[in-house]
Amino acid sequence: MSHAAAPSTARGGRFAALSVPGYRLLFVSGTVSFVATQVQIIGRGWLANTLTGSNSGLGVVYLCFGVAMLISMPVGGVLADRRSRRALLIVSQAMFVGINAFVGIAVAAGFIRFWMLLITAILQAFGFGLLGPARMAMTVDIVGREHMANAVVLSQMSLNSARVVGPAVAGVGLGIAWFGTVGVYFTAAGLSLVGLMAVLSLPPTPRPSPSQTGAFTSFAEGISYARRERRVGLLLIGSTVAVVLGMPYLAFLPRVASSMFDTGPGGYGALSVASAVGAVAVSFAIANVGSGRRAWVIQWISAAAFAAGLAAMALAPTFATSMVAVLIVGAGSSAFQSMNGSIVLDATDERFHGRVQSLMMWAFGGFGMAA
Repeated sequence: MSHAAAPSTARGGRFAALSVPGYRLLFVSGTVSFVATQVQIIGRGWLANTLTGSNSGLGVVYLCFGVAMLISMPVGGVLADRRSRRALLIVSQAMFVGINAFVGIAVAAGFIRFWMLLITAILQAFGFGLLGPARMAMTVDIVGREHMANAVVLSQMSLNSARVVGPAVAGVGLGIAWFGTVGVYFTAAGLSLVGLMAVLSLPPTPRPSPSQTGAFTSFAEGISYARRERRVGLLLIGSTVAVVLGMPYLAFLPRVASSMFDTGPGGYGALSVASAVGAVAVSFAIANVGSGRRAWVIQWISAAAFAAGLAAMALAPTFATSMVAVLIVGAGSSAFQSMNGSIVLDATDERFHGRVQSLMMWAFGGFGMAA
């Protein structure tokens, strides 16, 4: 049986977790880091296209990133359950600062090459492998069970907000001749540095109990735990199916805009914003739900909305209809991920938080490859 505490309840309103000083720092770090990531993604896509002259170059970058994520997530999960989670966050944030600064310098100095984008994509994936499980596990360390569900939803809200702000910043920057790709990458580096400063200000948290088993055995124990705890296993399967089969819609939005409705880059931008707005709005609405029975109900409703939105998007006869469908997809996917993340954390023995989170995030490596 799991040693997890009883489901947490919603207390203190939609922003209750922000009353905890440590979580405020973690929230600031996550928000600016999410924006930095979105800025960098736009810059990387533009740079890959410039260096190779085709969209296939960006596809290769995504492939390298996805494969590296599949390798790094299990490692990050094991480390999150055995090492200082604060230290893992510091290392990953420092990696993001270095990666973005290096590419910016390489572009400015004129020695950038396509293979460098591949190497930095792999390094970035390993950084995310360290960051993801450690960040989620540390969230529980900081806020406790009482505000855990609220903290998960607020993190999801900041991520979705970054999907609006980041591309807008990068798009404006790329359109300014003197700013361009160099400025975009330096902006991402600067934002990552702010995130690093916030993490460095975090107070130390209790270090997980030392393990005498090897890393491979430790990860295998995490898989065995998920199989043994039926509820956790089913939640992980549901999350994987949703990410692998549903999330690639983000990669198809440019084609929807250009091929289906002939709306070009402006249409792509509008669809992306609609998806993000739906996600942010629903995150705000469910921020104080908690991780009890209501969370399960919302999870099932959001999964149905996610699937229905995808079907409507595929069959949409007009661009306006497609906009509504994408907004529903964004709302459904965000609500599902938020509730699923809250329930998984609540159901998991704290000794396995890092490894279970790495299993849940493992699917994003497959999404990266599919994209």
